[in-house]
Amino acid sequence: GGTVLTWGYGTGFRLGTGHRNTQWSPPPETEFQGPKGWDSDGAGPAAGAGEKKDDAGEEQTTKKDDANPWDIAQLACGAMHTVALTRGGDVYTWGSSEFGQTGSGYAKLDLWKPKMIPRDRLHHKIQCIAAGYDHCLAVATTGELYGWGRGGQGQLGTGRAKDVFEPTLLTITGVSGVESVAAGEEHSAAIADGKLYTWGSGEFGKLGHGP
Repeated sequence: GGTVLTWGYGTGFRLGTGHRNTQWSPPPETEFQGPKGWDSDGAGPAAGAGEKKDDAGEEQTTKKDDANPWDIAQLACGAMHTVALTRGGDVYTWGSSEFGQTGSGYAKLDLWKPKMIPRDRLHHKIQCIAAGYDHCLAVATTGELYGWGRGGQGQLGTGRAKDVFEPTLLTITGVSGVESVAAGEEHSAAIADGKLYTWGSGEFGKLGHGP
């Protein structure tokens, strides 16, 4: 379990197949490139991945974990980009990066295949993700909220109407930790301390703040 299959319109590399062709049916698994020998804490390559040593220094074969940290736990799709969250708390992105929505740090550098956002950009393991039309949100296990991508309508919550090309820590006044997030075309929402917060474009009353 936890594998990814993609199909549909492939322009902008949104399917992560390495090309822009339309895929008419589910293909073989999308290939994820990542440091699969790293331990679950991200401290570095796990010595002898798949093996451990007993007190006497003898190697023992470990039983395969049913909840592989590299299995995919959640997917989110934007207009021309895709985001995936692994059970180990890492985030992969692919597709168009015209507005920075892949979090690669570079403008208009499309990702043809899934690529992990370096852990030094997100700082903590991620517990949930959301994708808007051209932006992304991610909540860390610590409750910290990160955003990146298109920000012209305030959908990133940075206080500026500018695009952001790599994950940026966001703050909600008076909130100590975010529990979950959702993203629309040009607006975003988060639940924290049992309350709902919204920001971004208020067209058609989508923020719920009244007229």
